Amino acid sequence: MTSSISMTYIRQTNGSDIWKQRIEGLISGLDTFFPDNTDIMSQPCERGKCDLNSRSFKAYLARFMGATIPLAPFTQGRLQSKIRGSSTAAAEQCNGPNNACGLVWTDGTNYKSSTGIGEQMAALEIFKANLVHTVKAPVTHNTGGTSKGNSESSGEGNSSTVDRDIRTRAITVGDKAGAGIVAALAVLMPVGAGVFIIVNS
Repeated sequence: MTSSISMTYIRQTNGSDIWKQRIEGLISGLDTFFPDNTDIMSQPCERGKCDLNSRSFKAYLARFMGATIPLAPFTQGRLQSKIRGSSTAAAEQCNGPNNACGLVWTDGTNYKSSTGIGEQMAALEIFKANLVHTVKAPVTHNTGGTSKGNSESSGEGNSSTVDRDIRTRAITVGDKAGAGIVAALAVLMPVGAGVFIIVNS
């Protein structure tokens, strides 16, 4: 879905149909994570096999689904149903220790999940994605933006400050020698470390 939001921003530049087709193709690919024609997000590793990082992947998918809708309204029908179905299922899983939310949203209220930051992020992001209808798409110059660019607004407004030489002093022979020594060390140290490892193994 990171690609989807990127494609959505690219489509904003000129409304090209090719980017619309690509976004729709990616959304069709989401069916992998919504098995059995349901609107409940699932991932293959969630039954005790997800490592610490992958337990937060549902959060990122939910975030990018929500971010795609305001920028590409044609995706709302397909994505909103997945967001609603998943958030309802995620809420049922928020019955773990100290009201922790579980990761296996397809299990209803049967909490058998691990408990950690990834599971809580996933639930929070899918709940937050339901608020997408309250967010307006970013404006442009043609759709209500009021900011006016002014390339002359920085500095004192004269070219002498822009063209000023940023060096504070002339580069000396000592500076060049020091730079050469540092560069040589940067090359020789990894080579020396490699030789040390080979000789001592």
